[in-house]
Amino acid sequence: PQLRAIGRYRNHLRLTTDDLGHTAETIAEIEEELLHKTGGFQFMAVSHLMRLLGFLSRRFTEVQLNPSRPIAQISRLLSYLNQHYSEPLAINDLMDIARMSQSTLMRTFNQITGRSPIDYLIRLRISKAENHLRMSDSSITVISQDVGFSDSNYFTRQFRKIHGVSPREFRTRNRILSGPLHLK
Repeated sequence: PQLRAIGRYRNHLRLTTDDLGHTAETIAEIEEELLHKTGGFQFMAVSHLMRLLGFLSRRFTEVQLNPSRPIAQISRLLSYLNQHYSEPLAINDLMDIARMSQSTLMRTFNQITGRSPIDYLIRLRISKAENHLRMSDSSITVISQDVGFSDSNYFTRQFRKIHGVSPREFRTRNRILSGPLHLK
């Protein structure tokens, strides 16, 4: 939506008749699950939705992006960040990946995401840490290093800045139970 607002996004998903038919069939399967509500219907409905999203995503990747356009350059950078978030990254690395000067990168990235590249990376790392905190017993220090922070104190400060609580408090409040539940 931000890209459409600034008038730079012109790539649209166009589906063939066969693709539209496949999409309609998958939507019908979702509706069928939600209508009849047989055992496991929620799981099946979500499963069909994931198939639909995957299908549409693949169709969209076939849309040709001009690699020198800012949206393509930032898309390439966002993809890289999502795959390499735990690695040490400097602004020069990001400039090379996006193939932009520092000022152009900062301006364009902010226009598209509403954040600076470094703020985006920090928030991405914090988001990844949330999953670790919910689902593992690893120490805060180990988790901070796993997601790319070299200093666990800096990680804790950034986490508190974003969530208003420490990683330890977040873990306590959002823990996903594992193993059997024992009732007395």
